[in-house]
Amino acid sequence: MKDQTIIKKLHVQLSFFLTSVTGTILIILTLFCLFISESGIRKNTLYSFRNERDAIITHLQTQTSFSLQWINQVQENNRLYLYLYDNGMPILGARLYSTQKKDALVSDVLAYAKSKHHLDITKPAYSVLPIYYDFTITDTDDTSYFVSAGVVSKEKNTLGYVMLYPLSRQSRQIVTQRILFAGVDAVAVCLLFLFSRIFIQKMLRPLEENRKNQIHFTASASHELRAPLAVILSSAEAMRKADTQREQLHFLQMIQSEGVRMQRLIADLLLLTHSDSGTLPMHVADCQPDLLLIDAYEKYELAAADKQIAFSIQLPKEDLPVCRADAERILQLLSILLDNALSYTPNGGAIWLSLDFSVQTVKKFTAVHRFEFRVTDNGVSIPNSQKELIFERFYRAQNSHTDKQHFGLGLCIAKEIVNAHHGKIWVEDTPGGGVCFCFQLIQNQTSN
Repeated sequence: MKDQTIIKKLHVQLSFFLTSVTGTILIILTLFCLFISESGIRKNTLYSFRNERDAIITHLQTQTSFSLQWINQVQENNRLYLYLYDNGMPILGARLYSTQKKDALVSDVLAYAKSKHHLDITKPAYSVLPIYYDFTITDTDDTSYFVSAGVVSKEKNTLGYVMLYPLSRQSRQIVTQRILFAGVDAVAVCLLFLFSRIFIQKMLRPLEENRKNQIHFTASASHELRAPLAVILSSAEAMRKADTQREQLHFLQMIQSEGVRMQRLIADLLLLTHSDSGTLPMHVADCQPDLLLIDAYEKYELAAADKQIAFSIQLPKEDLPVCRADAERILQLLSILLDNALSYTPNGGAIWLSLDFSVQTVKKFTAVHRFEFRVTDNGVSIPNSQKELIFERFYRAQNSHTDKQHFGLGLCIAKEIVNAHHGKIWVEDTPGGGVCFCFQLIQNQTSN
């Protein structure tokens, strides 16, 4: 329960961490994009303002009269305010959209132009070239304007102008864009968090499964160790109360038998522990695969004869090349498969031990050698649904025997040995009933 709580806590922490890091990067990129976009908006606004200013100055230079229609059109099309002065006097067009607020703002503009730039539009001085100044001003409502104030001298009069270009549209564009980007970022962060939860959950799933496997492994190992220990303790107690030497010897043999059984189980558990930690002792060297098969055959020949099981071996006719492997581990692997076959094959059955060899050329100077070992019997078949499960720790098929010498670790150890040799192991059905355990050792050979 504690481990499960830790994993859940780690899941939440990693989800928030991944979301925070990714979200921070996203926000930084968003701010950078906003900076570029807002700079573009400001540049476009300034460009439009200058174009309108130049158009107005050109019109003032070239035209002798100014209609109200032109003034209104300029202001409506370009969303600006234009005030014109003829020899320092406001003309009618300015009064059409004049308000107390705008008049006060224009007065501020005229005062600023006079004090800052020495430009007095109400008392303009003659100049061959147009004189104008651009600046920014803010009114009492915190509305900013681009302002252009200038004079254009003609033959008989001098025309002055004040152009107010409101930046409210620019501000609305920027605010709308910021809200849009903030909304997109908020949705993106939520999606990132959801994705992080799913992604981290998938990443932690092997850890969770490993935790469950370890719990199951520990519980199963404890159960298996408890059984011989209980027999040892009960036999020791019975031995202490036994009346005859014969009874004492019987209980002593039981203690010894269960002690050997416990020793085997501990050895298997240590092997799996070394395999899990990647420290499984391996002594790889050149060995003859056919000799390994013969050694395994000779080791189990008498045991098969005692059960009246026909035991045969089949080797390739051609000479086999050497195989790089740990000979002791391969013999251990063959012993596990043969012991399993003897346990599941009834009296009068048959077991076949065989070896196949094949060569596949991959490149010009590289060939793949495949050594395939097969242990076949005509005993109990394994359902397809259990063919993968039988290689798990402490797994016993439903139709398996109840021999207490088997802990459900043999095939798991066999798989670990094959994995340590970078090979593969699988199980097939035998025609007519029974199973065939196969494992391959695959090696690349380079020729000079």
